[in-house]
Amino acid sequence: MLHLQIKEKVIRKRGFPILIACLLLMLAACKGEEKGAVTALVSNSPYINAPNVIDTPTLSATVTKKSSSPNASQTYTATLANEDMQLKWLKGNPCRLPCWEQITPKKTGIIAALSVLNHNPDIQVTNSGSPEEPHRIEWNWTSSSKKGGTIYYDLQSSIIQQINMVFSKNFSLKDVIQTYGEPDFVIATETWVNREGTIIEHTLSFVYETYGFTLYDASTGKPPTLNNDNSFANVVIFNPKSTLTEQNVMGNPTYLVAWQGFKDFAFYCRTTNAFGVIPCPAH
Repeated sequence: MLHLQIKEKVIRKRGFPILIACLLLMLAACKGEEKGAVTALVSNSPYINAPNVIDTPTLSATVTKKSSSPNASQTYTATLANEDMQLKWLKGNPCRLPCWEQITPKKTGIIAALSVLNHNPDIQVTNSGSPEEPHRIEWNWTSSSKKGGTIYYDLQSSIIQQINMVFSKNFSLKDVIQTYGEPDFVIATETWVNREGTIIEHTLSFVYETYGFTLYDASTGKPPTLNNDNSFANVVIFNPKSTLTEQNVMGNPTYLVAWQGFKDFAFYCRTTNAFGVIPCPAH
């Protein structure tokens, strides 16, 4: 009887550490699942066919990681404001265009691009591939909840083709020239937007073919004046090695006019008629 009691006490003593060890192993497994949640979310998407990660970016150590775990209750605070995101690319940080936040058209894969977006506290991915639009990723700026941009990718190769961004704060052409110099081309168009022919929309694009990006703006009323203070909120990033027909430069590529300095809008404005591309008619 005494022998059985002693044996029972020994089992209890030994069983307690074993129970603690099991609990520790379970906690470690849970942490591992949370850590890999973003990767699993991306790789298991039924609309993304990207077996290989192309040009996997190195994420900045200063960026606060988001958690996509459904059990996570931690609230992540953005470490960068939307305005800072805008200033970064104007300064060529962390890379110069056509590379944006370590995503480069015709080079970066869709999984790597999604990883960058999901780890950026200033970005909230709203569409990572849907049955209706499986070739695009869309996001909002977390600071304003406004649309931030769209990334288009090729469904067969899963390689990024183009990045369209809309900033909530305008920047000037002068800011761009300080980093990237003067543009290579200008696209200027005018279109009647009502049947009465009383409202004209003017579009103005400065194309940096060398660096692979375009600044775009549209307005109604009087034609814009071309100068250093021209402001923009829309940027289209493409691969500079692409042909002009492959580049979405926010305008008809046949309307491209080589940059010849600051002229009036009519100097660069182009339209078409039955004979082809012609200068816009005088009003």
